Amino acid sequence: MASAAARLTSITYLDVSHCTYIGPVALEAIGKHCKHLVKLERNAYLMMILGSSLDGEAFAIAATMPKLKQLSITNTCTSTDGVLKILSSCPDLELLDIRGCREVKLDEPFVKKFSQLRILGPELVDYGPGISAYVAFYPYIRHLFSGLDDIEMIMDFELDLDDPTWLSELLLED
Repeated sequence: MASAAARLTSITYLDVSHCTYIGPVALEAIGKHCKHLVKLERNAYLMMILGSSLDGEAFAIAATMPKLKQLSITNTCTSTDGVLKILSSCPDLELLDIRGCREVKLDEPFVKKFSQLRILGPELVDYGPGISAYVAFYPYIRHLFSGLDDIEMIMDFELDLDDPTWLSELLLED
């Protein structure tokens, strides 16, 4: 990864979401070589990160990417300590997306200290009974629902969440 990162020195945006072979060492290499990086997306499938270390990636980001303005680390095993390290190391951060980061606990008085920062999460969006769990575990399903203006549209069809064929039926519609 270090050799690939060395060739990407002028990039400002990088999306390494859902890449199973990217970890703290790779993120550190990216941060060391990509000095102009202002937007990073490192989102994960919840199932992908089970058993991962809690803050290795967050500490690598904090140590090597101080110019970040936007950071998305949804559904990762980042803890409150990792987020605090990022906040203290990335003073230009404007957007931090930590939705689905179940180990992060930020209280309202703390968040108010960062008035210039928009924080999304860590709670998950609830689209209705039985759906939020699937949205959390399957980002492609979340994508299907995210553009809907009227949540009632979702309820126009019956979902048997125990039957996996509903997803293929949904994807085959228009």
